[in-house]
Amino acid sequence: MVSLTQQCKTVPSTSNFTDSLIQACRINDLHFLQEFVHNNGSELIAATVDPLWKDSLLHIAQASQSTDVVEFLALNAPQLITQCNKLGVSPFHLAIEEDNQHSCDVYIRSVDENLLCVDLDARDLSSRTLLHYAANKGHLGLTQFLLAHGANAHCYDNLNYTPYDLACSFYPKVAALLNPIVEPSLFSRCAMLLFRQDLEWAQKGNLPLEVAAKAAQVFNSFNQNQDDFLKNQDRKTRQFRNRR
Repeated sequence: MVSLTQQCKTVPSTSNFTDSLIQACRINDLHFLQEFVHNNGSELIAATVDPLWKDSLLHIAQASQSTDVVEFLALNAPQLITQCNKLGVSPFHLAIEEDNQHSCDVYIRSVDENLLCVDLDARDLSSRTLLHYAANKGHLGLTQFLLAHGANAHCYDNLNYTPYDLACSFYPKVAALLNPIVEPSLFSRCAMLLFRQDLEWAQKGNLPLEVAAKAAQVFNSFNQNQDDFLKNQDRKTRQFRNRR
């Protein structure tokens, strides 16, 4: 079976324009891409995809281990980090699958600065998200990062596995991080309780205090300040409020 990396490396192209960009990504030709963006803008970089597998340029750079190009594309076209190809796989999925810590660090920095441009719940053809991949590989720090930035922990793949299910057998620290987070609405309620001190609301029975205590252990491990956490959780908090 052809691996995801091989599929990204062996993609035919249909135009000289696409050919040149794809070749630059394969051979880590940063100078060519810099000149291209200078002359044409980053929009064309973001819009260029391979016609067969629908790989973006970042897919190809990631699969080819073109580290300079990966950093350049992540900075200039951050939406490509979680953009999926025909297989439903994003460059971030690929980096986690390959245990490529450098690329993961690059993507983390870019996501942190461009959160609105990315979809942290992007799914592959098995309906596995980035959080599934991180949990399956036992990446504690990456799991913390994804949770802190709003990734959905209560999501099932095609085999009805959650990220917690994938982690519990071999990675107890990752499983412990995921276990208190029962569902997105509960996650949002815990955030409201812990960081807005809405104790009266909790004491009325809206949220068991023991659940909040478990969630507090998770949130404290993120080592993030209050404002950053609320910003990253704002979308889920708004969704919860609309349901009240």
